[in-house]
Amino acid sequence: MRALLIASAACLSGCGYSTGLHLAPEYASIGVDVFGNDSPVRDVERDLHMALTKVARDRVQARLAAPGAADVVIQGTVLHVLNRGGIRTTGNVQVESGLTVTAQASLWDPRSEEVVAGPVQATTHVGYALDDPFAEERALRRALEHLAERLLFDLLADPAVDDHSRGPSGPSKQ
Repeated sequence: MRALLIASAACLSGCGYSTGLHLAPEYASIGVDVFGNDSPVRDVERDLHMALTKVARDRVQARLAAPGAADVVIQGTVLHVLNRGGIRTTGNVQVESGLTVTAQASLWDPRSEEVVAGPVQATTHVGYALDDPFAEERALRRALEHLAERLLFDLLADPAVDDHSRGPSGPSKQ
């Protein structure tokens, strides 16, 4: 039985299946710059930086590096953070509000000093109940996490970055 498990593991490891997002072969590392902030919300760019760094670390099959040492760097700007009206009761008491967050990002190659993907722009909308004093803070965190995933996925779906010859599941071993 043990021999069968070892043989199965060896076969599966050689089939070429892999998970995560891939960079083109010439890019072994990715960095995330702190974004600019054109919104009125102070320090939102730092929170987006943390979310984008986490998504890059968790999802990209490349080493995460400091922007000055990376082969490619994600750069961008938080464009808008807007509060929106929400749901009101029949007595016109507001019980829900929401946030709309928009950011733009590009993938930059510092060696060639060229943008290799993007710019891409993403917007996310998150609602929250007003009966919780921490709901807006948690809603902003959720919005930034969603925005980070959208920006990264959109950037790495660019044909200039993703080597499509590998197929949808990674490099094939033939």
